[in-house]
Amino acid sequence: MIFKELQPSDAKEFLQFKKQIALETQNTLIYPEAPFLNEEAELKRIHEQQSNNSIYNLCAFEDNKVIGYLNFRIPIANHPWVKHVGTFGMMVLKEYWRKGIGTQLLQAMEKRAHELNITRIEATVRQDNQRALNLYLKHGYKIEGTKASAAFINDAYQDEIMIAKVLNQETWKPDVIETKRLTLRPLELSDALAIYQYTQKPEVSKYTTWQPHKSIKDTEAFILNFVFPNYQKQKIAPLGVTIKTDPKTVIGTVDCGWVSKHNKVMELAYALDSQYWGQGYTTEACRGLIDYCFHNTNVARIQARCHSDHKASRRVMEKVGMKYEGTLKSAIEKNHQRWDLDLMALTR
Repeated sequence: MIFKELQPSDAKEFLQFKKQIALETQNTLIYPEAPFLNEEAELKRIHEQQSNNSIYNLCAFEDNKVIGYLNFRIPIANHPWVKHVGTFGMMVLKEYWRKGIGTQLLQAMEKRAHELNITRIEATVRQDNQRALNLYLKHGYKIEGTKASAAFINDAYQDEIMIAKVLNQETWKPDVIETKRLTLRPLELSDALAIYQYTQKPEVSKYTTWQPHKSIKDTEAFILNFVFPNYQKQKIAPLGVTIKTDPKTVIGTVDCGWVSKHNKVMELAYALDSQYWGQGYTTEACRGLIDYCFHNTNVARIQARCHSDHKASRRVMEKVGMKYEGTLKSAIEKNHQRWDLDLMALTR
């Protein structure tokens, strides 16, 4: 596989690529009935763009066949206020999805952006194009808003997600916390499979507020729509729980989020793969995060709640020093049943 800038001599292969893209997806602006240029006109267009420093056309080739394409441009290159902003669009033939082509195209584009002193890169993604959105979020792009009814396809309006990445700024992530046997670390999208392995188990979610994950897409949505937005807000959790002898495999999560910053109150939450129950891992992970919070924030009170019948969870809370404060009657509803919750807490 070869990655290189699009050349006028690639006009014929590039035209074939665009026509195939039009048949495979509705996530681009190319559609089957589009008035495609002929080869001569396409060659001329590529040549003109090649001499324009504000446009960069990068292609992935396999055996001289175009299989991926990224267009990067500076919309207003000569304006002193926005000359640092670039935009892009990317497409890959369906046959070559999940082969790392998008990642390599993005990396090449960001290298070019550095050369051009571009410090902000923007794009829009169709709301239902979760595969592309996952890729961009994985590489540090952030969701900034929604363009309502941005496209009208198949007699229906579709929204688009606005994403952007500011270069030369590291993506903030929580600290790594070490305990005797465990490492509590920031979650990555690549952890989705390991997390799905236990979140699909009914016994794990029996006393949680969330339902068993039906597919890995549910787990990816949890990471993308809950975990990553928390990190973007510089929240210290949730963190993945891993055993030091196998640091790549997440066996659970532990969270301590603000209930009220003004009143200096946090709430603890946790879940662990059932195959690791009874070994003290949950208690160790919770104690590690609680100690971190007391040493690194001004929290005065950390509380937790559990189903009144969930004795194992209550024992974890007791082992980390929490005291029973009362029972919240009919506090929440799950699966059409009202739950009583025991409230536990410890203070600084």
